[in-house]
Amino acid sequence: MKTAKKMWLFVIIILALFSTWGIMNFHNFTNFFGVNRVDTQEKIVALTYDDGPNPPYTNQLLDVLGRYKAKATFFAIGENIAKYPNIVKLTEKSGSELANHSYSHPDMLFKPDKFLRSEIEKTDFILQELGIKHTIHFRPPWGRRFIGLPYIIYQQNKKLIMWDIDSQDYFDEHTPEVIANRVIERIRPGAIVVMHDGGGDRSRTVIATEMIIKSLQPQGYEFKTVSELLAISQ
Repeated sequence: MKTAKKMWLFVIIILALFSTWGIMNFHNFTNFFGVNRVDTQEKIVALTYDDGPNPPYTNQLLDVLGRYKAKATFFAIGENIAKYPNIVKLTEKSGSELANHSYSHPDMLFKPDKFLRSEIEKTDFILQELGIKHTIHFRPPWGRRFIGLPYIIYQQNKKLIMWDIDSQDYFDEHTPEVIANRVIERIRPGAIVVMHDGGGDRSRTVIATEMIIKSLQPQGYEFKTVSELLAISQ
């Protein structure tokens, strides 16, 4: 009983905060903790890549995307952006999108407001210095967030971007076929797929990406940036 009462008290507090912040409509309420997919019947999906830039794999992914006239969104880490600014420029020039994945890839759960803002703003600044002018969306490392982080993103007029299909390309035992099939079998219009171009050897992800695109394009699917995907729901 005590646990149930605590849960209801927590829900009431959250609803009161949402009401105070002025986001108590259904669309904003459901997206406050992150956009997992876009509700659409159009066969448009977003491939997203975390933890880069990371040569040569980011470059190889851009080559694959370019061959198939596909786009993606790269959630980049600030420290890596500073190391490989030319890859950032190449990504932007290709038509794919840059987004923010924190500065140092920390666990952002239950961290002080000042720390969270610093991780976000330092990466935004580096991207803007490299010529990125569009709204820079954000994804927290490992998708871990609580109330504080989503509220900061809301204040900054960004979108907190999550995913509804996890490719699980981070498991060493998963072959390119396993990675690709996890995505292909779960795909649906408006899906956001999470993959990785950083964090180690991503050669399997590069191969899997080509397999995904080759399988889904003949079915009528288009691969767009997250911003383009979001635009169809507005």
